[in-house]
Amino acid sequence: MGTRNFYRDLVALESFSEATNSAVHASLPEDWWIVIADVKGSTVAIEAGRYKDVNTVAAATMMAVINVDRDSELPFIFGGDGALMAIPPHMVDGVKSALIGARRMAGDGFNLELRIALMPARAILARDYRLKVCKYRHSKKINQASFSGYGWSWAENVMKDEVLGAEFLVKDDGSINPTADFTGFECRWKPVKARLESKLAIIVQCMEKNPDHHAEVYQDYLHQIQKIYGNEKKYHPLAESKLGLTTNLARLKGEAIVRSRSRTPLNYLIGSIALAVISVVGTIAFRFNLKLMGARWGGYKREVVDNADFRKFDGALKMIVDGTLEQEMQLKNYLDAQKADRRLVYGLHRSPEAIMTCLVFTPGQDHAHFVDGSDGGYAMAAKMLKIQLAIFKR
Repeated sequence: MGTRNFYRDLVALESFSEATNSAVHASLPEDWWIVIADVKGSTVAIEAGRYKDVNTVAAATMMAVINVDRDSELPFIFGGDGALMAIPPHMVDGVKSALIGARRMAGDGFNLELRIALMPARAILARDYRLKVCKYRHSKKINQASFSGYGWSWAENVMKDEVLGAEFLVKDDGSINPTADFTGFECRWKPVKARLESKLAIIVQCMEKNPDHHAEVYQDYLHQIQKIYGNEKKYHPLAESKLGLTTNLARLKGEAIVRSRSRTPLNYLIGSIALAVISVVGTIAFRFNLKLMGARWGGYKREVVDNADFRKFDGALKMIVDGTLEQEMQLKNYLDAQKADRRLVYGLHRSPEAIMTCLVFTPGQDHAHFVDGSDGGYAMAAKMLKIQLAIFKR
């Protein structure tokens, strides 16, 4: 298997459940590189109500990396306040340029600091940390990556350490010309209100010492989700009837900032107005099944639901679900019992709505939609998880 097309050539698994089993994951080639992007101080920004800005910067950075070579299929995980990706060696120089461009966009447009790092897989594997990956068939048009092995979390932790991470940070010292291309980044959907009572962000991390037992823990958890919430359709955080494009200029400003070549308030306003007009046209196209840009748009909302990235696995299992407070309590009781048995730790965060940040590879045809809680669901759940981890390790 050639390393350039390593991820493209992987056979897609048929279910998310399979993708949580690290035994069926493949080892990342040693000549590949790990890309890590993280919004520094994201928890403080989210607590100040800037969750959409944080989501926007993280997703736009992923789009800039993908656009370096659209012919290469890349594994990636969106974390709400950051992104974790892997790239083949031929993309390294272009990705450095894209990452610097993304950092400048984050600082100039949002006044957020984006930490960015590139680590050779070889350096991580040499420390005997595993870097494993698989992909599974998420929908008819979208494959989704899953990661396993301690190497991924080790890389993220090292990047955030000012001393240990210094050698891996991508530095904006003037030696690299930033050329970030954010084409395909979109965030025009209205927040999606809960069908029942709330959207719940869930992060579960297995703490069993024997890796052979991890799959069993995650399978048991997924069984409990189904037992408590019902089938996927019942707990899916999106529904066609709840989807609508926004014309609110304040909500469109984030995309306008990312797309703007001149970072001035006037350009942001003009860009927001233009996006509002596009939203009106899109709403009409959805309703009357118009053919625009070579695609029929009547079924687009259905595809958004199908392609929604509302659950993922990166060594921990993460989900956004729609449910009742009673269901949340049942889940918490189960998780507390598992935690008491030292099988897992977890983080939860309840939100009234879900928000989407989107990557559109081919308009009307190939698109992915990242779902998070409207007030920083994953980031706030991760805050709770870190507290439990600290207590567990005492």
